[in-house]
Amino acid sequence: MSIRRLLVVLFVHLLMFSGLAGAEEASPYPLTGITLVRSILREGPGTSFRQVQVFNAGTEFTVLNKEGDWYQVERGQFSGYMRQDLIGLSGGFDAYLPPPPPPGSTPAPSATSAPPSASEPPAAFDPPAPPGPSGSQLGSRVLSQGTRGADVLELQRLLLQHGFSPNGLDGIFGPGTRNAVIRFQIQNGLRGDGVVGAQTANLLIGSESSAPPTNIDATPPPNPQQGSSNNSVSHLRPSGSYKLLSRGSSGAAVTSLQTALQILGYYTGRITGAYDAATVTAVRAFQANNGTGIDGIAGPATQTILYDRTPRPASEAAPGPKPLPEGAGRIEGPSPSQVELAHWFSDVRLKYRSGQTFTVFDPVTGLGWNLKIYAMGNHADSEPLTQLDTDIMFKAFGYINTWTPKPVYAKMPDGRWILATMHNVPHLSSSIRGNGFDGHLCVHFFRDMEEARRNDPNYGVQNQNAIRAAWERLKR
Repeated sequence: MSIRRLLVVLFVHLLMFSGLAGAEEASPYPLTGITLVRSILREGPGTSFRQVQVFNAGTEFTVLNKEGDWYQVERGQFSGYMRQDLIGLSGGFDAYLPPPPPPGSTPAPSATSAPPSASEPPAAFDPPAPPGPSGSQLGSRVLSQGTRGADVLELQRLLLQHGFSPNGLDGIFGPGTRNAVIRFQIQNGLRGDGVVGAQTANLLIGSESSAPPTNIDATPPPNPQQGSSNNSVSHLRPSGSYKLLSRGSSGAAVTSLQTALQILGYYTGRITGAYDAATVTAVRAFQANNGTGIDGIAGPATQTILYDRTPRPASEAAPGPKPLPEGAGRIEGPSPSQVELAHWFSDVRLKYRSGQTFTVFDPVTGLGWNLKIYAMGNHADSEPLTQLDTDIMFKAFGYINTWTPKPVYAKMPDGRWILATMHNVPHLSSSIRGNGFDGHLCVHFFRDMEEARRNDPNYGVQNQNAIRAAWERLKR
């Protein structure tokens, strides 16, 4: 073979080899993803694109591809894009997370990179730092997948406080913890390598970090637990109205409940989405420390305090009952013959209006307080007039917030005494500032049962039954 022909053959082989070497790597997609929080599906990879649909936490999607910080996903008839930090890849998420690049380089993470060997910890770009403030152990050494100890447990608690669930507090740096670390790092402008050194530790311990936007493209809520009364886990709130959760319940609402209770220090087990004995114990502890009925059942009252108010963490003991001024709330109630059973639609709602005030008398405790009518629909949305009225009402309800209807006598602006029922759970909007009641409550009056079953079949009917029972007792 001539030298010239040999060179041609070698050149052809070189071209073939280059083509094979440059062949595109096999894509890991499609994958299965689950929404970590309530999330928006958009037409394109960015918040400027039109909203297609909103999905609750725990919704499963097929992940088709990744464009920047957005996943291309589909579910049934819906397809579009969701933010990467709002979706967890199930069935081996870490298999598609990149290993850290070699020292001195700054490549962007690749979704197709292989994970580091379990026997060879990834190189850290985050150098170790001295122990953190207030005796914190976090930062005294580099933490990566496979490490264990009290500092790992502290890491997991801090990740939860910042809104990144490590899927359990066990002191073991496993895949769930690494996943949470990576999402925290990316959200805070660090390289998402899953290794906790000085920079990551300082951001976690300090107050400069930002949790992922969990209220759908909105500003993240305040850091949920810093030992003050401003705690918030509202970003975990299930969509829609609260459903009663008890032992045996399961699903996304229970997952949110367990995660919120874990952030606040009441629940120490794994996040399973199953309402088990450990969840019952955690709910009872939360209820005892937050002034609601203690039954281990997460009903609307408990969930309202947990998600919509400022829940007290386990580290902060509940204060004792607030003492009232001597004689406060003691008023003269009506005689039984003075109390009327007045119809809401054909009488009460027609004669009184929003903005008027009336007095409520509790025949059990002999206490009375003032309310202002806020709005009128199927019942009278009302607010305590002052902080003292709120305190008196709280005492009458036994120092708990409860949705259980309490029969009361309402002294209307014209002096009539009318039988009603009410709860004392603050919810939704309000108009009075400084009354210690962040929201409004509901006062129910007599309605036709058939109408109530049709238009208000759950809580409305419960109140109508309570009104009728109270009326029977009153007239005996």
